[in-house]
Amino acid sequence: LIWQSLGIEVLFIISAILGLVVLAKYNNYYLVMVMPLMLTSYFRQAILQSLGNSVAVEAKESNRAVVKLYSFILQWIDVVFSAVLLSSYHVFMIIWVGEENTLPFFTEILFVVYYYFRQLTDISEIVRNSAGIWSNGKWIPFIETAVNLLLDILFINILIFLKYNIFITKIKL
Repeated sequence: LIWQSLGIEVLFIISAILGLVVLAKYNNYYLVMVMPLMLTSYFRQAILQSLGNSVAVEAKESNRAVVKLYSFILQWIDVVFSAVLLSSYHVFMIIWVGEENTLPFFTEILFVVYYYFRQLTDISEIVRNSAGIWSNGKWIPFIETAVNLLLDILFINILIFLKYNIFITKIKL
């Protein structure tokens, strides 16, 4: 719960520094990126159920082959969705919110890269959950949150430095 409220505070920091207009544009792009995440989540949940059953009744070699097959299928789906996002992001955003409310094309590329890297770790999470080895990955969400917070602050400083040639060293809350 602490980490979720920390994420909300980061959004407040971003909106306070860059403004609500930039945050609204960012959220529009994020909303479009979440759609493929939601579509693939159904497939990933079905894999979790079947792999959990397989871990309980099948041999290790069979499970390893199934994980490799699932990994290949999931990566194929992620590459297809990444290509669709990259090719249709700009056109869709112009149709949806208008040309004046779009972000630069480089931002769209970053969203696609973010989508792809977010999906890369799902197969290991599925394997951990289906095998019941939660203790091996219990620190991953905390590390991910800390790295995300540091990168958010770093990238905001880079954006402000590029725009105004100043560097923020402390943020008072």
